[in-house]
Amino acid sequence: MPALSVCVINYNGEECLHATLAAIRKIRVEVAEVMVIDSASTDDSARIVLQDPSHRLLRLADNRGPGRARNVGFSEAVSDLVLFIDNDVVVSPEAPGHLIRAFADDESATFAMPWVLYAHDPDTIQYDGAGSHFLGLMALENADRPVKGHEVPTRPIQSLVTACFLVDRARWGTPPLFDESLFIYLEDHDLGLRARIMGHRILSVPTPCYHGRGTPGLSLRSVGHYTDLRIENLITNRWALLLKNYQARSLLVLAPFLAVFEFFQLAGAIKKGWLRHWGWGCRTILSRRESIRRKRRAIQEARMTPDRDILGGGPIPFSGGLFKGRIETLAARLIDSGSRGYWALARHLV
Repeated sequence: MPALSVCVINYNGEECLHATLAAIRKIRVEVAEVMVIDSASTDDSARIVLQDPSHRLLRLADNRGPGRARNVGFSEAVSDLVLFIDNDVVVSPEAPGHLIRAFADDESATFAMPWVLYAHDPDTIQYDGAGSHFLGLMALENADRPVKGHEVPTRPIQSLVTACFLVDRARWGTPPLFDESLFIYLEDHDLGLRARIMGHRILSVPTPCYHGRGTPGLSLRSVGHYTDLRIENLITNRWALLLKNYQARSLLVLAPFLAVFEFFQLAGAIKKGWLRHWGWGCRTILSRRESIRRKRRAIQEARMTPDRDILGGGPIPFSGGLFKGRIETLAARLIDSGSRGYWALARHLV
């Protein structure tokens, strides 16, 4: 097997880096290097990394999000096969080998991700792939299913979750990997959509890694509530994703229900006290309109796969704990039911 560059993405990960780096040392393929890209951490992360002199630490001057850190690792890697791992992910020893073999078996594949299991409950799948919901949302596949009895072979998927994934730089080419304007959240779904648009295949490979509690002070599993940063970026990045990646025909066909969804989103923002976050998103999109237009032009010129072969319907992938009380729950059910009905008609026209 070819040697592998392992790239750990870190921000204030001192609580979990020990386990992540220890797992990397047990990988059963040749590792050309272990890089840690640190986004200006303020904790003891650097000391932990440098305890092993073979580690390569790249310290960024500021925190511009995981997309920026991954782009740096992608360009700096010595191998064309780059395994990205978030700092709270423990990869199993055999997983990288299975991912590399999946590439060898499918020369059209550019990305591969393992099954992601809960670190606190390794018998349960957190997700094993992702789809592209037509509303501009990532739909996690097989979430919260027991590992036992889930016998699914390597399969193509429509989007990419980047907690742990392998990319072949030679197959990807020269376009930027991540859009760095999407600071955090949906930056991985944006990459997955662009990859599929450009004709690349993304594989889900039945081999495990184990996901911890997420970024301290930010992850929903870590803090238990929606932070300002999370709300603003989820709203704004979804709009940018739609405007850049969808074909004009798709936007036209989907416009009526996208408008309905935005009405519900605005109403929910008002009820939850998030109206200023919604307004922040509007101002941000307007300020980036020229940049979005340029990116859209480049993406559409590189298109190899139509939206009808990428987008899907099904349940709206709302985040857990988003709705509280009878009114919010009823509204969610109504918008979800309407989404399914609309997609049943619209999917033939996209």
